[in-house]
Amino acid sequence: MKLGDLSVAYVELLARAARAEGVDPTAVLEGYQLPASRLALPGNRVSIPRFMRAGHALIEASAAPWLGLRMGSLTGPANLGLAGLIAHSASTLREA
Repeated sequence: MKLGDLSVAYVELLARAARAEGVDPTAVLEGYQLPASRLALPGNRVSIPRFMRAGHALIEASAAPWLGLRMGSLTGPANLGLAGLIAHSASTLREA
């Protein structure tokens, strides 16, 4: 089964979560061909398997099995793209 891909914005969020846990994610991400220069371009994509492997490596590096929950706590409307920004600015769910 072939898995799809996702925005590098999720990798940036993963890196922020690792930093919040006291780990510099640079070496791990570069090991998965995800250097800062690639993350800086919002249109770039990363395969889901690569994202999952990098995430697992950062979980191990940080000794924080809750790293995904940390990502959730750092997520804001902008991380959800245009839909997130529209929902955040709407006064009701129906309006969004």
